[in-house]
Amino acid sequence: MTIWITSLIKEKNIVGPLLKLSKQYGLEAQGHFWTDELEKMAWLAPLKELKADETKLWIIIANQENLTPSISYGLSLLAICLQNIKSINFPILWLTPDESLTLEHLPTPLKGSTLLPLNHPNLGAKLVAKSNLPVPTEYNLEYSLNVIAYPGLGTWFEVGPGKNKNWEGAILGVSKAEISAHGVGEKGKLPAKCILNYPLKGLKVNFKEEEFTAWAVKNPLQDKDSYFVKVTGIPQKLFFGPYQEDDNLEVHFLNFY
Repeated sequence: MTIWITSLIKEKNIVGPLLKLSKQYGLEAQGHFWTDELEKMAWLAPLKELKADETKLWIIIANQENLTPSISYGLSLLAICLQNIKSINFPILWLTPDESLTLEHLPTPLKGSTLLPLNHPNLGAKLVAKSNLPVPTEYNLEYSLNVIAYPGLGTWFEVGPGKNKNWEGAILGVSKAEISAHGVGEKGKLPAKCILNYPLKGLKVNFKEEEFTAWAVKNPLQDKDSYFVKVTGIPQKLFFGPYQEDDNLEVHFLNFY
């Protein structure tokens, strides 16, 4: 059984004792120091180890000042990919050396995490318990969500209806970032080519006095289909959902920082 440690604090005197503690409790611990290079898609580096069958827990060591917009966004992208592969319920544990970081500071894709102090008196037992939690893989979400990223092709959000659901079109919007391309195709892979029904670009949408730039299509989507949207920059917030021409959009929101 393996746990993966991502440390935003680059101090071996913090990571070392955690590695030793994990070993004492029969857990194989591996990990890395986070690299904040969004343009090089460095956030993708640990996905191979995290998605491995033997990896049962993701630990993130951080304090509040570590969660800059770019780091928070990179962690969010990695979490979305991991949850799409394994489960939205995959256990994630934040360990903090001080009391500056709270669950309120975490981006939406990581809101389901647990947060503990690094000096918790029963930390070893907590690691074992978290690693042995049964992870439900069956859940009935209204939507599907994934991230597809390739150097040279950029970062694409993949959204669509949940299992046994349908959308009559799709919309995705971002704040403090830009959208540069979109497409519709089979779930799980970027379409090489596609026909878009009434594509809409550069829509201005306001939610709670905050402006979003959105793109949309009117292609009907089944649960095997996805809407792919290329986002450039570091969005603060993102929304997505089925497209409607009236003002009663029913969408899902993500906060990244």
